[in-house]
Amino acid sequence: MPQRHFLIKWPNDILGLAPQEDGKPDYRKLCGILCESFSGWLLAGIGINISPGSYPQEMAETATCLEEVVSSPRLSLPAEALARRIADKIVAELRNTAWKSEYEQYLWAKGMRVSFVAGHPERGTTLGGIIEGIDDSGGLVLKRGDGEAISYLAGEIASLRLDGVSRGGAHEARTTSVVDR
Repeated sequence: MPQRHFLIKWPNDILGLAPQEDGKPDYRKLCGILCESFSGWLLAGIGINISPGSYPQEMAETATCLEEVVSSPRLSLPAEALARRIADKIVAELRNTAWKSEYEQYLWAKGMRVSFVAGHPERGTTLGGIIEGIDDSGGLVLKRGDGEAISYLAGEIASLRLDGVSRGGAHEARTTSVVDR
């Protein structure tokens, strides 16, 4: 996969390519998206780290900001104008019939072995497998050790294994055993 400035960490995080010190890609959390349904309405909230200092210092190893990702000391748009452009783009994408293939082009860890918590991140079952992509409903397709590909509509990618080393995702796995069926 070509190196991209932004990737999607299923289901609701946007990762940005942080400034690289060692030449290796370092994707960190740039944005979080939270959706809730309430009385027939779908409510969406988006939190974007715009500039250094827009996230707590203790998150400096796992977070980045838009100014760092686009290599600009100052964004040319005020925050309100940026929010409007993002909202307009989201509305336009709701009509995009090619959304799935475009989403998968930016899917973080596609084709890689991961630790995945199925269900609620604090109470779910930890599984191992390879991310195959997403299904037509937006569910994560995980190929398990037995070769079966299963779709999950809820869960969290807890860690990524690279060269035998486990790297935590936005949240570290809370359990020690991994089921790889």
